[in-house]
Amino acid sequence: MIASGGTIHGAVTLANVLRKDVLAWRRDLPHFAAALQQAFADRDLMLRERAVTLADLAYQTLGGILRDENASPSVQFKAAKFVDEQATAPTPERTGGTPRLQKMHKNAQTHR
Repeated sequence: MIASGGTIHGAVTLANVLRKDVLAWRRDLPHFAAALQQAFADRDLMLRERAVTLADLAYQTLGGILRDENASPSVQFKAAKFVDEQATAPTPERTGGTPRLQKMHKNAQTHR
């Protein structure tokens, strides 16, 4: 369930187990912790792929807001600030990968 976009709460409910048990399994069973981490990584990748497919539409919408003379200045400012932050953010090549990927890589090395 997690890998397909669900939450840990939903997975716990579906599996009819207690959240405290899942936390204990994650702490005490390395293979369970690794499988749970992989499920979260799979979910993150799926959600990122969905976001990428909508990115062009999102930027078109932001462009429309920025060009709309009737849009409130605060909304235009927020749109402009977001675009500016995205345009000036360090690229993964300059930072050695995204922070989440760096963390996943570090976690994978500690579970070996």
